[in-house]
Amino acid sequence: MTLRILYMSGYAEDPQLAHASASLLQKPFDPTELMRRIRGLLAHTS
Repeated sequence: MTLRILYMSGYAEDPQLAHASASLLQKPFDPTELMRRIRGLLAHTS
């Protein structure tokens, strides 16, 4: 089982999230973009 994490941030750049395994959604975002990113994370198999 793989834990999938979607970080949300209002900061322009967060150096702690710079590694390749992090998925970052910048604020502001609309509900459509949020759903697209969630579906993408759930569909990704590792």
